[in-house]
Amino acid sequence: MLPDTMPDQQIPGLARQKRRLSIVFFYAVFASLWILLSDEALARLINDPALIALAGMLKGLLFVTVTSLLLYILLGPWHSFDGASKSIPADSPQLALHFALGAVVIVALTGAGIFDAFKEHKNYEIALLKAIADMKTRLITDWLGERQGDADLIKTSDFIAGQYRSWQESGDKHSAERLQTRLEQIRQIRGFADVMLLNPKGEKLWGSDKSQLTIAPPLTAAVQQATAERKVQRTGFYRGMAGNQNLDFVVPLTAMPPGPVPLVILQLNSSDWLLSILQTWPAPGASGETLLFRRDGNQVLYLNELIHRKNSAAGFRLPLAQKNLLAAQVLRGKVAQDGPLEDMDYRGIPAIGVARAIPGTDWFLAVKLDKSELYAKTLPEAAWIALAGLLALFIFSGGLYLSRQSLQLTLAKAVQQSQDERLKTLSLLAAIADSSDDVIFAKDLEGRYTLFNRAASVLTGKQSEEVLGCDDRAIFPAEQADRLMALNRRVIARNATITAEEVFKSPEGERILLATKGPLHDAEGKVIGLFGISHDITALKQVERNLLNSEERFRWFFMLSPIPLNIINKTTAITAANKQFVSTFGYTLEDVPTLAEWWLLAYPDTEYRLSIIEAWNAAVQRMMERNIVSEPIEAHVTCKDGVVRTVTISGIIIGDDILTAFVDITELRSALVELQQRNDELERFNRVTVGRELDMISLKQQINALSRQLGREPPYPLSFLDTPPEQPQEGDAQ
Repeated sequence: MLPDTMPDQQIPGLARQKRRLSIVFFYAVFASLWILLSDEALARLINDPALIALAGMLKGLLFVTVTSLLLYILLGPWHSFDGASKSIPADSPQLALHFALGAVVIVALTGAGIFDAFKEHKNYEIALLKAIADMKTRLITDWLGERQGDADLIKTSDFIAGQYRSWQESGDKHSAERLQTRLEQIRQIRGFADVMLLNPKGEKLWGSDKSQLTIAPPLTAAVQQATAERKVQRTGFYRGMAGNQNLDFVVPLTAMPPGPVPLVILQLNSSDWLLSILQTWPAPGASGETLLFRRDGNQVLYLNELIHRKNSAAGFRLPLAQKNLLAAQVLRGKVAQDGPLEDMDYRGIPAIGVARAIPGTDWFLAVKLDKSELYAKTLPEAAWIALAGLLALFIFSGGLYLSRQSLQLTLAKAVQQSQDERLKTLSLLAAIADSSDDVIFAKDLEGRYTLFNRAASVLTGKQSEEVLGCDDRAIFPAEQADRLMALNRRVIARNATITAEEVFKSPEGERILLATKGPLHDAEGKVIGLFGISHDITALKQVERNLLNSEERFRWFFMLSPIPLNIINKTTAITAANKQFVSTFGYTLEDVPTLAEWWLLAYPDTEYRLSIIEAWNAAVQRMMERNIVSEPIEAHVTCKDGVVRTVTISGIIIGDDILTAFVDITELRSALVELQQRNDELERFNRVTVGRELDMISLKQQINALSRQLGREPPYPLSFLDTPPEQPQEGDAQ
């Protein structure tokens, strides 16, 4: 062992050489352990080759930095033996050991930070992919459900079945035109690409204007099954005659009599709807992609158009046995659908993704992201973490070295600095307390005030000089003071903070305070008093009472309104209905929980129901665009007891809800009809009466004319007439 201090001239050449060898040996041992242990740690923590390469590069840079600092520290005490009197510090080995331990900790933390950053980014991307997958799965499921609902509506339509029978049985061309017009309207309104009508033999009778349909091979089995089972059948994706990716609903018209029934084929083109759902990516990212696929024998069939492969929709296949294929893993059931996928995509590029099954189909949806993009997003943060680790290492080494130089000075100044800080803290605390609008005070164990801020003086009307050193009896009446002091003793005894509302009678009137009281502790944790902070919430309480009163008034107005009212939320659920609504129509919220149930019960006729729904949707759209009350819609509502009432329906948007009002005009309509009938009767009576009067005037005019011819005075005064009647001819007189 070397002595604590040794002049350089006393060290012979052999001893100097041994020292150099010991330094080299220490460096070699450290470097060897670094290489062996760090590579083993990376192999255990990270499995991805690309991430291992990145971590290896950062590890190498960190190794150079750490070893350089180690060499500087180890060679520092013995860096010169040129004859000058140098001393070896007695604690050099301890300093080196401290630095080595600190460096290992910093390196470990840096590596863990890089790994955690990658893991966090990965978890974030997986969570984002799950959200996107759930959203797109829900969109496809809802869309298919709507189309299935359209097919079910056509299946049971009495109107369509009746028009078909009139057309086919009696050759009524008008019925054929109405049937074709209705099917074309359904195609346009509901977004179908084509529609076609088949007879019970499966032969084409009619197709829409855009129809290029023939009975394609994928349709044959669906047509036969729909005819046999009298149920709606849906085909899988297939390529049509024009190269489009099609999906068909084969709808039997079950409203027809038993036996073979005609069929309606509703065709969807994936370019019209699937493209917008699958190819839009709602998050930043260059490699994000959505895949829709299913199993086709021993192959994976991709149903949508892939970004990196043209003309792939319903035509691109890969072997199901391909082990490292994301889609193949899902179809083979090798991974849980809720878990992440990590393997190759259809291009053979490493990717991570999430898969979901589309309910009611044999389809699967997967959203995926290239791993290279994930690494690219993580690299800047990893670089910053590595730089932070390097900076921490430099700071640690500098601090360790400077700590030896400044330890004594720090100890000498510690007491003075502590006292100064305490004085500054007390001054700052007093300034903060006086600047606050909240009441702030402190008391000792005897209940005497040691702090009483400006807000407390304003509230109580007492100056701090009058209160400090006194208890609550100096401020409050005896009964209130005793109650407050008992609460203070309870806070100290429980050694816990209590928050409660207090009513305080100030010179300005009664105030409501939200008071928080808790124990004060010294440096050893011993209770030395209590503090209190009270916030004036009088105005807030008044606002709260006003809000409750306003809500109560609205609730009473709604429930007791003489007009039937209901409230519909943004999910079309009917959340409330007043008494007049139930009294008028007979339906309760249990009968019509949603708008869909209301349509079915209030408008049982399918054709009329569709017209009312269309008018209501148009009115809601205008309300949303203009933020106005909707124009009244006149409708005939079938009540629960079967009575049909004529009402006008209007609504207004309130937040996310729609308040709907129904004005019953049934009696008004009946009165108007009766009034019209009476007006018609009066009109007929008036015409008869006026006609007779005109005939009498004409007869009197003729008698007066005859009297003049005979030289007599006319017996009837008719001077009120503007134009005298024509003189009768001789033949007329006779």
